[in-house]
Amino acid sequence: MSAIPQASPLSGLARALVQAGRLKEPEAEQLISQAHHEKHSLIEQIIASQKISSLDLARFVADTFGYPLLDLAVFDEAHIPTNAIDRKLIAAHRVIPLNKRGNRLSVAIADPTNLRALDEIRFQTGLGVDPVVVEHPKLVPLVAKYAESAEDTLRRLATDDINPDFLDEV
Repeated sequence: MSAIPQASPLSGLARALVQAGRLKEPEAEQLISQAHHEKHSLIEQIIASQKISSLDLARFVADTFGYPLLDLAVFDEAHIPTNAIDRKLIAAHRVIPLNKRGNRLSVAIADPTNLRALDEIRFQTGLGVDPVVVEHPKLVPLVAKYAESAEDTLRRLATDDINPDFLDEV
């Protein structure tokens, strides 16, 4: 009886990078382990390791998985449909809604292999979701900006406008 080759535990992006020869399997496994330990995404860990630049990684992801690539530096934020996705989902999955057309929603995402994120957005919005690949370092500041909750905004505005000495007298 011959031994059956064991399947690689890698999936999604890590497997694609190994199959394309961009990472060796032990490197990919180590990056996954580090990302899990440090509570980062695999994309963040790959970029932090400097094994692949954020632009090269975004290009690879777009080409490999067949999604469009967008440079967020040239995207006009005024067109972002801010209420299309719940702010908690924006923060949790690091996505930004880009465009809503009919029953389709285009979202900026660094890792379109994160099917959980896409499924949760699809469920929450009731719309079909079209991933658009972006560079992770350009996505993070936008996520931080749009993920701020209404409560945080009110709290910030309240602390800016209220005199704390007056509160002590109440």
